[in-house]
Amino acid sequence: MSAMEQLWIYQQADSKVVKYENEMRQDPNRRKLVKLRNYYKEQQNAMQSVEDGVSKTEKTIAQCQSQYEQLKKRLESCSTRTSEDDFSSASEVKSAISDINDIVLKLQQLQQRLQAAVREADGLNRSLRQARSNAQQAKNDYTELKKEYDEQLAVQTEELKKLEAERDALSSGIPPQLIAKYNSVKQRCFPPIAKLVGEKCGGCNMELPAVTLSDASRDGAIVECENCGRILYVK
Repeated sequence: MSAMEQLWIYQQADSKVVKYENEMRQDPNRRKLVKLRNYYKEQQNAMQSVEDGVSKTEKTIAQCQSQYEQLKKRLESCSTRTSEDDFSSASEVKSAISDINDIVLKLQQLQQRLQAAVREADGLNRSLRQARSNAQQAKNDYTELKKEYDEQLAVQTEELKKLEAERDALSSGIPPQLIAKYNSVKQRCFPPIAKLVGEKCGGCNMELPAVTLSDASRDGAIVECENCGRILYVK
């Protein structure tokens, strides 16, 4: 049996390995775990964003409360002066009344701003509680499913090792440079070997030039398809 014939048989065994690896990657439980993990990260990011918003809103509330207290003290001072009639002229009275009106207006505006900030903080806290609940549920679901998947993965891993051992056993009579070439082409496309079908590559169905056909027919020749790069196998 020629080296290329052995390599062709090797590829058939390798195909079983690749197929099983793909099945493992596409396993429903594995996909669910990935989805849960990503969702958990999304909720963590959402919590961080909301926490930042809560912190910012709390600072706004604190600033509003501080300004509100300062304005109240100014209003009390102006009111006290007005009630005591502590003015020397009508212009001072007019100025005091103007100050009081200005302070009252600012107090009203500040109160509206404070109420809006409190409403925003309440909404953010509700969102934060929901995000925490969602994250905890996702974590619980992930932990439960992970336990089941780990048991399943252990069985799959043993089966994969068995297939790999069967494949590797077939490489013993194949020249190392040919295996290296096979693995190099495998990085670009799979399967890396294609039969020559008439004058076409069985991998990409591209018609090959006469010189390539001639080279491929020589014993021991390693010839690649000029289009897809697969190793050509002439049976």
